[in-house]
Amino acid sequence: MSRKKNSTFITITLNLFLVITSIVLTLVISEMFFRVYMAIRDPQSFKETRFLSTQTAVALSGSPSQYDAKYGYTYKKNIFLYQSRAIGNRIVVCRAHIKTDEHGNPGDKEGDYASADIKILVFGDSFISYNDLTGGTTMSSVPLQLQKILEKTINKKISVVNFGRGGYGIIQMFELAADVIAVWKPDLVVFAFITDDLGRDRWYWKDDTLNVVPEIATTACDVAILSDPEKSSKLAKLIIKNYYKTTAKLKYPPSIFSSYSFMYSWLKHNDYLYNYRKEHLSGNARLTINSFTQDDAFINALNKINSYKCPYVIVHLSTVNELKEKKEYLFTKEHDRYLLESLAKITGKKIHTTMDNSFQITSTDKIDEMFLLPYDTHPAHKGMVFYGHIISNAIKKEGLLQ
Repeated sequence: MSRKKNSTFITITLNLFLVITSIVLTLVISEMFFRVYMAIRDPQSFKETRFLSTQTAVALSGSPSQYDAKYGYTYKKNIFLYQSRAIGNRIVVCRAHIKTDEHGNPGDKEGDYASADIKILVFGDSFISYNDLTGGTTMSSVPLQLQKILEKTINKKISVVNFGRGGYGIIQMFELAADVIAVWKPDLVVFAFITDDLGRDRWYWKDDTLNVVPEIATTACDVAILSDPEKSSKLAKLIIKNYYKTTAKLKYPPSIFSSYSFMYSWLKHNDYLYNYRKEHLSGNARLTINSFTQDDAFINALNKINSYKCPYVIVHLSTVNELKEKKEYLFTKEHDRYLLESLAKITGKKIHTTMDNSFQITSTDKIDEMFLLPYDTHPAHKGMVFYGHIISNAIKKEGLLQ
């Protein structure tokens, strides 16, 4: 009886093994045949010239930052850099990207901080740090527009300093503020964040992850270069090629021996190279906690900020998609909602929203004009003025200008 049971078990196990093995072999063979088929059908995609001509990449004329073990990174002092975006064989965007002052803070500033009647520090991510050249002379930013709006509101000299840092999440904003407030001794602090900042983990930005192409500074914004298809194409290829050597860390052109499944990418995304490209693109690490109370370093930073007795306001800035859908928050992950709730609870502060503080936006066209679309969703000059009003209204509601 025992032998019969053992024999049955062995038979079932063997059959199960054979079924699983057959499925695996079928998938592997199918993948192999699919790769060979695509290589025969689309041979140009496996050649460098074609692969580069179908890609898009952003490059800077120099590195804006330097690694910092405590703050993730700091902006370099007194820099002026250009940004260029290439798609295939052409340059589609060329713009002045960032300017920093003697302290490494981004954007132009007006007035003197030391002699100002009211001193304000603004912390945030790239929505705050981003610059937009207006009128060919001024590198505008949300903090600069906030200063102009507030100075029109009250008859006092105001200085607003930009402590926005691209890639920062809520945690790093508060950690930076905990040290900066003690040095700058402001009258008011603003934390301005977008929905994605809630779940961002600390970001350590190193130069080897940047696509730096020095030629951009002297050529990319030259009308003569951009109007010459051959010269423009040459620069575009250089930007994309360098991107896949640095930022994306991706070997090119793709190989039929790649470890990524071409067939799966094709079935799910209708692009057999989708996962091959996507897996190598860098991005912010995400928090795994559901409450900021679970991060001891954040709690220490918050306690330090509270000890200064400096008033602060927290403002949420709705992004272009949120504005178009008329929703304050578009959460990509449910636990970001929990983080938002914990932020309000642990700080004891009201989270001021864009929808509660904005003037009426009547059309999608007007929203589009506020951003650097179609290739960049950061605010343009009009958007910076818009967000300046959002923050200004939040400050007024708190009665902090009195």
